[in-house]
Amino acid sequence: MQFPLKQVVPNLEEWPLYRLSKDRERFLHKVIEEAKRELLLDHRSSASLQALLANSLYHEKIRLTRKPWSVDPPDEKKFWAFVASELTRLEQESAPQAAWNALLQTILERYGKEIQGNFNNPTYQFARQFLPIAFNRLLNASGNRNFSRIFGNRLGIHDRVHLDGDVERLRQIVRDGGTVVMVPTHFSNLDSILVGYAIDAIGLPAFLYGAGLNLFSARILAYFMNRLGAYKVDRRKKNKIYLQALKAYSTSALEEGCHSLFFPGGTRSRSGAIEKQVKLGLLSTVIEAQRRLLLENPNGPFQKIYVAPVVINYNFVLEAPALIKDHLQEIGRERFFVEQDRYSSSGRIARFILRFFTAGSDIRIRFGDPMDILGNPVDAAGNSLDPNGKTVPLAAYFQHNGELKEDAQRDFEYTKILADKIVHAFHRYNTVMASHVVAFAAFRLIQKRHPDLDLYQLLRLPEEDRSWDWEALGVAVTRLVAEVKLRCDRAELYREPVLDQPTASILQHGIRNLGIYHDKRALKIDKRSGKVSSDDLRLLLFYHNRMDGFGFEHYV
Repeated sequence: MQFPLKQVVPNLEEWPLYRLSKDRERFLHKVIEEAKRELLLDHRSSASLQALLANSLYHEKIRLTRKPWSVDPPDEKKFWAFVASELTRLEQESAPQAAWNALLQTILERYGKEIQGNFNNPTYQFARQFLPIAFNRLLNASGNRNFSRIFGNRLGIHDRVHLDGDVERLRQIVRDGGTVVMVPTHFSNLDSILVGYAIDAIGLPAFLYGAGLNLFSARILAYFMNRLGAYKVDRRKKNKIYLQALKAYSTSALEEGCHSLFFPGGTRSRSGAIEKQVKLGLLSTVIEAQRRLLLENPNGPFQKIYVAPVVINYNFVLEAPALIKDHLQEIGRERFFVEQDRYSSSGRIARFILRFFTAGSDIRIRFGDPMDILGNPVDAAGNSLDPNGKTVPLAAYFQHNGELKEDAQRDFEYTKILADKIVHAFHRYNTVMASHVVAFAAFRLIQKRHPDLDLYQLLRLPEEDRSWDWEALGVAVTRLVAEVKLRCDRAELYREPVLDQPTASILQHGIRNLGIYHDKRALKIDKRSGKVSSDDLRLLLFYHNRMDGFGFEHYV
């Protein structure tokens, strides 16, 4: 398949995200009213609402004291000081319910304006033309880092970023008027850029997506994200009012047919492993939106939402040393994890992208088969199928005694079912790469060599104990690759073409990719002794973890 593909919806002004941005005020009003309605259903009395507001103020004061960011609005402290004074005044005056409702409205309006994204046609057209050209230039400067080749045309982005999967099914869903929710794995700061590029390359309209508020402190990123459909997500804010506003934004956008992108893991994988569980917050908005669309048209055709898992596969992850360090600190000290963004300036982002695309390493993005919002497979016409392959009406899942009903507990259970299906899909559509195999084999061998050591003792092994004979490592890799191929034959996994080469080539390819741009090498070859050694076992663990959870430990 030759990329980029022709756009499914050629007229950009017909894209749901474009229409949503053209009607920003109406949509924001809808979001605020929806969030307010849901909150007041749970807090009907003045006392209950007062407690909700006081709890939100408490958490915001902690955030402003302990976790301030440069991207925070300059009047942030002033606003919450006003909220505090209003709470005191309303309590002293024994204010009626309407007064408490008004204060809730004020907070929701502020959150809504902060969250809301935008979509700008000229910026999008510029980005879709400029980014492939820029990536191609960087790729042509790769290899031995000869930047004199930067204006050559030897390599294109599709020589490095490979798009796999049955993308025609996704195109047909959009062509037929369905709404797509894309749920990728998350390993790198580059994921959003790469998935956005891939969406355009397969000819789909632009997607709405949530981006961490901290990323908006980088001016380059902020400029594009503010104009390309990103809405802001502040992971420091844990209070119920903010979370409800965020959910209302996502649910309302889906109701209006806006294709959306979620990273269901919530944040980058610190361990390097594929997500074994995903967060339910934004994922629940998929169930909520589908139920509402059904209720709006109980007797006629309804807008159907489809979930498309996407697995991003890197031979190496530039942030790996920092990520695995955070992971080991978190599980070792049992402390609360506070995300520190090491790429929060324009200069750092530019250097990050430059280093990545000049590294000369392949990336594989696989689009999994679309599912309905219960994780059921769908046929070519978009109909939901049961385990026996028979068509099942989606409305039946939301009925009670033959009537469509709202049931929060049922929807929560459906969200958990969908989450499990997404995790299963992540593992099902994973592409095993040479660096994953070599790292897994090496780390398992050293574990077998020191069976009495726990993980932290193992990671502190002295340099002389961090080496492998080429032949022994080759035997382990050969056995692993044989099992990978068997699973690929059973359609349980995918593999990159390098794994069909001789073992020596797989070893060399994997070891080379594990060392790209890392100050310390996860694996390297000693030219004098011919042995393989590691400068950093923590880094090796990170890449080993990519194959964790598949049962491959029995083959080393």
